[in-house]
Amino acid sequence: MTFKDWRVEVKTVEIWKELLGTYVGLLSLAVIIAVFLMGIFYTRMFIKKIKEAEAEQLELVKASKHHTTNGKLS
Repeated sequence: MTFKDWRVEVKTVEIWKELLGTYVGLLSLAVIIAVFLMGIFYTRMFIKKIKEAEAEQLELVKASKHHTTNGKLS
């Protein structure tokens, strides 16, 4: 292991100690986790809304085709 590798490893350990061992680090970790969970939540919600809108639009198209005969309203 070279000196540079050792320095990087020590800094990595120090970063994890600060992230998990200090008040500010724990608050930062909480914010990181909250943003990640919000991203998952909103992604799932948007996908669900898009699918619902597509299904509703398909239903409207089917209903409009059902009410027309040869291009004329019946």
